[in-house]
Amino acid sequence: MAKKKTKFIIKDWYYLAGPLSLVAFLLMDVIGGFNYPGYDWSGQVIQDLLALNAHSFPFALVFCIIYLLLTVFAAYCIYKFFKTNKLNKQISRGVKLFLIAAIVAAISLAVFYMPESGILAKVKDQGVIATTTEVVDSESETQETQEVFDADATMENLATVGEMISHPLTICNLALGFVSGILAVIAFIFMIIGGFKKKGKLFFAAASIFCLVLVLYSNIAFIVMDTSIMGLNARFASYSIALFMAFLGSYIYITDVKE
Repeated sequence: MAKKKTKFIIKDWYYLAGPLSLVAFLLMDVIGGFNYPGYDWSGQVIQDLLALNAHSFPFALVFCIIYLLLTVFAAYCIYKFFKTNKLNKQISRGVKLFLIAAIVAAISLAVFYMPESGILAKVKDQGVIATTTEVVDSESETQETQEVFDADATMENLATVGEMISHPLTICNLALGFVSGILAVIAFIFMIIGGFKKKGKLFFAAASIFCLVLVLYSNIAFIVMDTSIMGLNARFASYSIALFMAFLGSYIYITDVKE
């Protein structure tokens, strides 16, 4: 007689892996920063804590690995929940996409380290369009000048940027970060649409809007704002993913307990 297969049931408290992953991410940031002499939280990004030449590397790495493991486990538990408890198609699709984005983001931090700290700040400083001053009217008493595009200087800047990010670890870190950001944005849009449906969940829409704004602001600010607050701006995107994972785990835990 064939043995009856036992169905795997996820305990309610397993969903707390979501909030715990946020705690691990916060500890990675704080403890790593305290073990990095002269670390500037507003000016330096989290990747600097995990740079191979950083004193904070072993300290931050411990919590980063814990963050990755908790994220993967939380993603599995949340996926199993939404596989059998679909709120609506848009929210379910959005959640699944977000879980992939969260895992990709965690892998980019825990596996592909920056070869040295400060690379992103240097890329931002060098990756700009260079200009030069050109005389417009030299015959008048006061010479008129204007800023014009400097092709040679710009190409030199781009070559410098290319040299800085040519390391395989840097390429993988940036590529995975870009992929996770795109997936997260698409996921939040799905959940916003699903949240405002007739049988949707408004708090899903609200949480998704909040995190989407953080991600978009973070990426725009990285491009247009000063390097001195680059670390602060970059953290909005990083923490938005950790925050939403904590939200999903807390939501399922609370609703399951109530039901």
